[in-house]
Amino acid sequence: MHQSVYFALSAIACFATAATAQAQKATSGPLSAELVYRIQSAPDEQVFITETDEHSLTVTTKDNARRQFWKFIPVEGQQDVYYVQNTATHRYLASTIATGEAGKTAITTSNMPVAYFVAPNPKAKTAGAWTLSSTDVPNYSDRSKTPMGLNRKGGTHLVVAWQAGHNNANSYWWPVATTDSYEVRPFQTGSDRLYALVDETGRWLQVNGDGDFSWTTPEAAEGETSFYMEGQGNSKGGYKLHHGTSHKALNESEAWSIVEDELTGFYGWENAAHQRVKLGGETRFRFMAQRTPLMRRLQIYDYPCTTTDNYTWTSLSVAAKGEAKEGAKVLASINYPDAKAKNDRELHVVFSRQMADLPQKDVVKLNFKLSANPPKDAKAYLYFDWNHDGIFEVQQPLTLQRTTNAEFTVPETALKGNTRFRIRLTSNGLTGADDEVVGLIFDGFLNVVVPTGVQRPTVNRSDAHTYDLSGRPTSTATPGLYIVGGKKVVQP
Repeated sequence: MHQSVYFALSAIACFATAATAQAQKATSGPLSAELVYRIQSAPDEQVFITETDEHSLTVTTKDNARRQFWKFIPVEGQQDVYYVQNTATHRYLASTIATGEAGKTAITTSNMPVAYFVAPNPKAKTAGAWTLSSTDVPNYSDRSKTPMGLNRKGGTHLVVAWQAGHNNANSYWWPVATTDSYEVRPFQTGSDRLYALVDETGRWLQVNGDGDFSWTTPEAAEGETSFYMEGQGNSKGGYKLHHGTSHKALNESEAWSIVEDELTGFYGWENAAHQRVKLGGETRFRFMAQRTPLMRRLQIYDYPCTTTDNYTWTSLSVAAKGEAKEGAKVLASINYPDAKAKNDRELHVVFSRQMADLPQKDVVKLNFKLSANPPKDAKAYLYFDWNHDGIFEVQQPLTLQRTTNAEFTVPETALKGNTRFRIRLTSNGLTGADDEVVGLIFDGFLNVVVPTGVQRPTVNRSDAHTYDLSGRPTSTATPGLYIVGGKKVVQP
């Protein structure tokens, strides 16, 4: 998709929390067990090693809401050897032994401590910078023999196992002593940042008319299901929870603190007495970002940042299973690429020229092929917005291969009319529909119909009458959001 459309529709906000204090780059060992460190990239001092929710390692900009704080615990009797522990998760850096193709072994954390050789190298390309290699790697302390160590995979945010010789610049780091100011913050604050609170079973928190909390499905919700938070942080008075539409504050939420739950990806509130707050009988939930009323009405979606992982889409099809017919009427399907598709190896394809007609309760076939075998750590996820609110609520993991064949069922409760699906192929361990991707994204269009409805054949959308969002006749000569043939479409 063209960049202008990408930025016009994207609601991505990138932010970072300023670092506190007294950060000091270590230039010689030993590292102190009493101090806390960030691990800074030597070639790019704006990014630091970060543990993700899935316990993989990435590099990200400085942010106190990310797990970027580490302790170096000396291993007794071994010079320059440490256990490297994340202060938030209490997990340790895992082995840097490459288990697959060079540069493809993503580094993770582990519950079991792994000894690491951590020392500066005066012969490094960045003189005096440090390498980190687990001691189960051959020649771990001899950089002249290029042992495997932590490496920022070129052009990505991933941390992988790669050679850590004198000239391997991306394998060099700086331990930066700092204050452990980590504070979980799975949301952004302000009345324009709306969230649903979702429990383990996928139910949404709602406030009923009498002010009581309960949990419900999005389709059955009768009360308020959108919320926003105001506050500066746990250490600065906590947060207050507000209703998303009435903007009423919950008085009892004064000075609530957000805490991580033992279940990965879930959180809870604590009151001023450090007691876990029950909402409708539940204490754990995750935050799911919601769109503004305008974005939801127009089904405008967030577009994640995408980084190449050296493969592209070759073909993709979506069609109702079997003969894809309803009586004598042919159901439209998606077959990418079409004659107008550019061979420009896009990482994020938004394919709006075709739409698949899918009856409620039908089983649907999805097939796609890639230009090369995906990395072993790549995962595939399929998402749907069956209730047309601009949010991909339903997620289905796929078994990823170079040629992938899958099926899904259209829910009986899926709203009729236009909606979207998304496929994410990614090696970064992130699973959310709007999370950034190291790999590929495909956004496609669906038309949900009743099983007995009269269907239409596939048509080229450019032949239909086109209007802007104010209803004025126009053309699709420039990228944007239009009404074509009575339906909202994105012109890439």
